[in-house]
Amino acid sequence: MVRSQSVAGGEGDKRGGIFNGAYSRKKLVHDQGTEFASATVSRFCNTHGVAIENQRANPVERKVQELKNLLRVYLQNKPATLWDLYLPQALACTRARRNAATGGIA
Repeated sequence: MVRSQSVAGGEGDKRGGIFNGAYSRKKLVHDQGTEFASATVSRFCNTHGVAIENQRANPVERKVQELKNLLRVYLQNKPATLWDLYLPQALACTRARRNAATGGIA
């Protein structure tokens, strides 16, 4: 999934070209796909001042990843199609954990 945010007042690339408005973007949020790891994309973003942000830096994405990992544990030696039956247990586990940094419930 790719999302971008326009710079305030930006209306796209007035010069035209193959990027059709990419010059008005200030941030590229990506999912670590190989197409975003290329030197060409990095060079383009650096040249045009586009910040690159990995989705995994997002706290919501970290929680989703944690939930997926718990479901993998619950589903060991079981069909993966049963994930919805174990979701309430996995959610309860994540909600009851203490945060090591803050001491509060995560």
